[in-house]
Amino acid sequence: MTRSVDIIANKTYPRFLACLAGVALAMLFAQSCKKNPPGTPGTGGITGATALLTQVTLVGTNAANNTVESAATMISYDANDNFTQTQFADTAFDLDITFITNETTTFTYGGNLISSLTEAITTQTSVLGQQPYGTNDSTYITFYASGGQVAYFISLNKINTTGVPDPTSITTMDSSLVTYDANGYISTYTVYEQDTIPGSYHLFYTQTFTYSGKNLTGYTLINYATPNQSTTTASYTYNNHYAASPYYNIIPGVFIQTQNDVSGLSLAQTGVNAGNTVYAYNTSYNASNQPILSSVTISRTPTNASLPVAETIRYYYQ
Repeated sequence: MTRSVDIIANKTYPRFLACLAGVALAMLFAQSCKKNPPGTPGTGGITGATALLTQVTLVGTNAANNTVESAATMISYDANDNFTQTQFADTAFDLDITFITNETTTFTYGGNLISSLTEAITTQTSVLGQQPYGTNDSTYITFYASGGQVAYFISLNKINTTGVPDPTSITTMDSSLVTYDANGYISTYTVYEQDTIPGSYHLFYTQTFTYSGKNLTGYTLINYATPNQSTTTASYTYNNHYAASPYYNIIPGVFIQTQNDVSGLSLAQTGVNAGNTVYAYNTSYNASNQPILSSVTISRTPTNASLPVAETIRYYYQ
């Protein structure tokens, strides 16, 4: 079931990206992850919005109004308001199958930049009448900076299967490159994967980003890992309210920054799993003009009865 939540960013984000190469978090902006300092727009934060986002919950329902997904994320900070840890729990249902994911990510900093990231993920699939099976995954990422920005990072990924007659253990390594435009915004993200260690790297996927003002307006992701190359194109729209958090969780450890709250997201995919998905948000805001409740309607072509057609997202602050 390829559905999930961008647990740190504003809104729903396809988990497909988060799971690529066994890496669930990725950083796009070369700066520490802080709360929004008042009166400092742009790369420093969102003017006037000062509340720290500490929890996000999501409930997804299908066309019959049955719950098919329930997720929650907890976010912890240090004394300087840097992200120190995120904890993500997700349960999804598909007929007589239950999918459970638990994910903990820990951030370590060196000065004003992230230096390393560790992640532990457990998954379990339970089919009615069968023994549950799953995986225990771990990822360790080391970041390297140049000119005060994260230039590239190396990811070591280990995956162990559980609950199967012949358990397996797989170790892969990724090398990821990040480039920036003249305004310091991330323009490209390129991942090379090493299937075996030792072994040679091959191009896994590339992602390019576009912006308008202080908001991410879209991206194009080309996935070379599938037998037939696939491309995903995203387009975001915004309103004039503040975002719940000023960072999009798209690349492990380096976050893309955005100022305003998302009102819509359109995804178009060609190649494998070709189709279109449109998210529309109806959101309520608190006195600080940050979101507290979003009702999301989702339309997909082709339709998929196992995936949500509506979501309710709640935001909590420190």
